[in-house]
Amino acid sequence: MTHLRALSGISRRELLRRGAATGLGVAGLGALGGCGDSNTAAPAAASTTSSAAAANAPLTGHLEFLNYPQWIGPHEVADFQHEHPGVTISQNNSAYTNSDSGVAVTVAQNPGQFDMLLADIPVSGQLQAGGFIATFDFARIPNISLVDSRIRKLYPWGIPTDFGKMGIGYRKDLVKPAPRSWADLWDMAPKYKGKIVAYNLDRDMFGPALRYLGYSINTRSNAELQKAKQALIHLKASVKAFKAVDIASELVKGTAVIAMTNDYDVALAQTQNRNIGWVLPSEGTSGYLEGIAGVSHSQHLPVVEAFANFHLAPVNYASFVAATGTSYTEPGIRSRLPKAIATSSTIGAFGLDKVEFEQYLGKDTTQLISTLWEQVQAA
Repeated sequence: MTHLRALSGISRRELLRRGAATGLGVAGLGALGGCGDSNTAAPAAASTTSSAAAANAPLTGHLEFLNYPQWIGPHEVADFQHEHPGVTISQNNSAYTNSDSGVAVTVAQNPGQFDMLLADIPVSGQLQAGGFIATFDFARIPNISLVDSRIRKLYPWGIPTDFGKMGIGYRKDLVKPAPRSWADLWDMAPKYKGKIVAYNLDRDMFGPALRYLGYSINTRSNAELQKAKQALIHLKASVKAFKAVDIASELVKGTAVIAMTNDYDVALAQTQNRNIGWVLPSEGTSGYLEGIAGVSHSQHLPVVEAFANFHLAPVNYASFVAATGTSYTEPGIRSRLPKAIATSSTIGAFGLDKVEFEQYLGKDTTQLISTLWEQVQAA
């Protein structure tokens, strides 16, 4: 269905692999963020305040928006520029080719180039530590009140735009009894050997393994991560393939009957086969949360704030969700969404209390998880 094609937004998700950060990239950001001199970040207060006269003046300036390809409403930029003829916006996806750290390093190395960016919690946290995140004046972004309060608290750097959560997709007609937990999946895996597909992504796979074992997905404990590695090696014996793309599509064809994947991936598959079910495991799960943040060096933060408010306006935000098929942060837009999205119990804030969002764990733990994942694959 074309209105869910952004779950072919899957392709966009594959451009930025969450756990694939290289040690060099993270170290590079750490070095830059630790400088702490006057050239590191513009003072937030000076950037975000203005006189009443300036506030009422027409918006002008050119914004450079670091964003995933097409991760925006199809007419949103043009409509904003029409409303504010003195503003132009260019979207730049040059950094979204490797890892979270690649995005953070790109901004840290060229802070004057960008005005705003789409960034998840780990990237935002890294940039905040380095002084590269602007402080928004939320009085200028009244539509932030439309965002689920739980999600807003989790993303204080800007406006939270979308999120995803790991879970279990399965063929209801071919898997009996249905799984309800990660423990169920690990227990039933031998029965469905060769019919299970999963993400080829370290954080996305270590998250379920850690929750299965009763640990936080953001643990930095070497012992707990080692146990998660062993659990994944045990599961791997029954897995057909760890895949980067088209995970849930195998459920549609029946070439797999269980998929460990993200909610938006399964939601798309469900529009193609009514026998596909979705489970948010009872132990809880991992997830990512991202949003639009301002860059502290920007000379156009009032314009960035105006765009952020424009993005959250229900008609614009609904267009964004309809185009991307993502889990949405504004529950009030449901009546504006295509039926397949609005009625889905897979995407959206359902079960949010069971989701632990990925945090930046530091260079050493990030590298450790990457190394352990390589060991799982080689086992």
